[in-house]
Amino acid sequence: MSSKTNNFKKTHSINSWLNLILSIVIVILVFISIIINLFAQPDENFKEVGLKTFRMFTVLSNILVGITSAMSIPFAVDGIRKRNYHLPRWIINFTFISMTCITLTFLISLFILSPHSGFVWIMLSNSNLFLHTIIPITSITLFLFINTSHNLKFKATFLALSPVLLYALLYLVLVIFIGEDKGGWRDHYHFLEIMPWPFTFIIIMAITFGIANLLKVIHNAMHTESNISNFG
Repeated sequence: MSSKTNNFKKTHSINSWLNLILSIVIVILVFISIIINLFAQPDENFKEVGLKTFRMFTVLSNILVGITSAMSIPFAVDGIRKRNYHLPRWIINFTFISMTCITLTFLISLFILSPHSGFVWIMLSNSNLFLHTIIPITSITLFLFINTSHNLKFKATFLALSPVLLYALLYLVLVIFIGEDKGGWRDHYHFLEIMPWPFTFIIIMAITFGIANLLKVIHNAMHTESNISNFG
């Protein structure tokens, strides 16, 4: 057996184990975070507890990451067995969608919510430590540097925008057009305190488009480098 073949099998075995371990950790942390939020008591900083926690894009994006992580586990197990780790394209595309959402969650938490409510509370306290920091960083790293089985196509960028677009429209309807006093939602992301909603909507979608393209560029670069290392 050639050294190139040995290196290929060794790399794929390591990647399989990394994906298996980190994916299991992500799924567990998502589950723990939801349980914490379901049984938490509302306070001045955190009112979306109980079933209201599912109103939060943070929670929904983390659930999406948990689902895509769970979907990759059988392929990681198969990769360990065969020493040839490979995810099908549809999982890569689905994971790309979840990564776009979780990256948006991370950036909004870090640069918008932290200045408003405090860095320690938003990024390091209670379930926020998992939902805003550990899960985003772990899952993004896994996607960009381990789960690079396929090149991402440009059309996948627009698919990645769809959950954010749907949530933004829902948020606008329930917060702006209905309002909390009429059974809608409060502005729990404080967007209306920053600027008028049309500008917020446009900026959020533009940021999401930029995130998706940046993730795609880095992911595809790592995909190319991986192919060169394996077959070059």
